[in-house]
Amino acid sequence: MIKGIKKIFRSFLIKRKFLKGESPKLKFNNFFNSSNSFLLLMPDENSEFNNSLDIPRYLNSIGKDITLFCSIDKASRVESAYKFKTLVYTYEDISKLNFPTPNLLKRIKLKKFDVTIDLSIKNENDFYGIVTKVTNAKYKIGIQKEGVDFYNMIINLNESDVDLFYPKLLNALKMF
Repeated sequence: MIKGIKKIFRSFLIKRKFLKGESPKLKFNNFFNSSNSFLLLMPDENSEFNNSLDIPRYLNSIGKDITLFCSIDKASRVESAYKFKTLVYTYEDISKLNFPTPNLLKRIKLKKFDVTIDLSIKNENDFYGIVTKVTNAKYKIGIQKEGVDFYNMIINLNESDVDLFYPKLLNALKMF
C-alpha cells in the first residue's frame, strides 16, 4: 500500500515540477545530421551499460560531440577506455523519491546540447526521464515511461525487443 501511495505522490510531483506546459512540435527531418552535441544518459545496470556503448562509439566515429551522463563508478571505466566526456552523478545526487537533486539539476542546465538520448531500458526509472526533461536540448529521445511524457521522440519497446534495442536504435538514428 505504501508503494502505491509513493507512486501516486511521485507522479503528482513529476507532473507538477517537471512537466509544465506542452512541448513544442518539432520537425525531425535531418535532425540527426544537423545536430552536433549529444548527451547520452547511460544505463546504470552493467549489461545494459555494456550493450549501449555502441551508440556513443558510433556517434564519436562520425565526429559528434558526445557527453555521457553516468554514475561515478561507470565514468572511470568510460573515461579511461574511450576518452568520452562525462557528466557524473553520485548516489547523493539522487533524492529519496529517486529524483535528481536541485544541485544536479543545476549542473545539467548549465550544459548545452542539441540532442539528449535516454538509453535506459528500465521503464520505472523516472530519474533519467527527469534529467532528460530538464536539459536544454531541443530533441529529447527515450523509451516510453509509464504515465509521463519526458520525450519529444518516443521509442516503443516490446519485451521481445530488449536484446535488439540498441542495434535498432542505432539504425533508426542513421535514418535521420
